[in-house]
Amino acid sequence: MTLIIPEILVQAKEETAHHRSQIQGFLYCKKGAEKAGQHVLRDCTKPPGDQVLWSKFAEAYWYEETHREMELETEIAKSRIIAAQYDRIVRELQPGDELAAGPLRKFPCPCGGEYGIVVDSRPNFDGTIRRRRKCSSCGKRTSTAEFAIEDIWPSDG
Repeated sequence: MTLIIPEILVQAKEETAHHRSQIQGFLYCKKGAEKAGQHVLRDCTKPPGDQVLWSKFAEAYWYEETHREMELETEIAKSRIIAAQYDRIVRELQPGDELAAGPLRKFPCPCGGEYGIVVDSRPNFDGTIRRRRKCSSCGKRTSTAEFAIEDIWPSDG
């Protein structure tokens, strides 16, 4: 089971808004060759030689299909940016940290309290992040294993 913490997802989206706005699609075509040419998806925050994320040549009759494909690639690229920031935030969390969007979600304890205090955080061998949490009422401890969001989206290749 993958645990995605909504507060961290909101923070990751807010922190990547500018970068995501710089993922842009272009159509390069010869003069008079309407809708036929090279469709290119660029990350305009990178140096010119590293900007191209996706590229495909299409004749005019394939324009609509190629454009839809480029829109899908755009959403995937933006999702990867959010995923990378989410992963960065999760890996940098320290015991007792609060997020820009507010405190971390707390887990209910059988005593009626909440496991809200993170007392230890470390990576596991399987790629998860293991956190020891302490109940704010009774002091009982429990462990959670959290996956980085990058494990959800497909990687390049």
